[in-house]
Amino acid sequence: MEPDDVSEALTGVVAPPVLLNDAAVLALRDADEVLAALEVVLLDDLVDDPPARMEALAALLVAMADYRRQWQTLENGIEQVLVTLVPPGEAPEVPGLGVLQVRRTGTRVRYDNEMLTAALAARVADEVVDRTTGEVPPLGVVAEHVARAVAEATGALAPSFSGWRKGAALAHGLTVDDYETERVLGRLTVKVER
Repeated sequence: MEPDDVSEALTGVVAPPVLLNDAAVLALRDADEVLAALEVVLLDDLVDDPPARMEALAALLVAMADYRRQWQTLENGIEQVLVTLVPPGEAPEVPGLGVLQVRRTGTRVRYDNEMLTAALAARVADEVVDRTTGEVPPLGVVAEHVARAVAEATGALAPSFSGWRKGAALAHGLTVDDYETERVLGRLTVKVER
């Protein structure tokens, strides 16, 4: 595909006001050639020689992983430049592409877990004591209230929660696997170790 062909192929994606320099056009052409090569190997009739097909696909897998890292680095760099170019609070429209939206990904928050746990335990202890008589329920009831409060505060009761720490539970005589209700297997992947 010649550079002019790439520009023509992009007319549906990139509007005329968006100018691509020669390097960008060549990079897109190279990417197009890589995709074409991948299709040939995937669709090629190497079924008669499975070891050769396996080797070819493994080589492509390694190349694709390298390309993906490079493209991801490039994409991250472009994104960081765009963040500096888009005025805060604005969502400018790029003709032929759409609206640029700058959003922050999830923000990580850290807590003083020791202090928070102690504060939660103190609150729960206050809640279980009968305020009129001062009577304290049996230890088992208090422990259940504390455990439930911690589970609620950490999200351990949510159906999607799967963060039980097996070693910590085992230290208390519990085997987490005995309480398993569902197991969702991850997809099979292939990694070429070099």
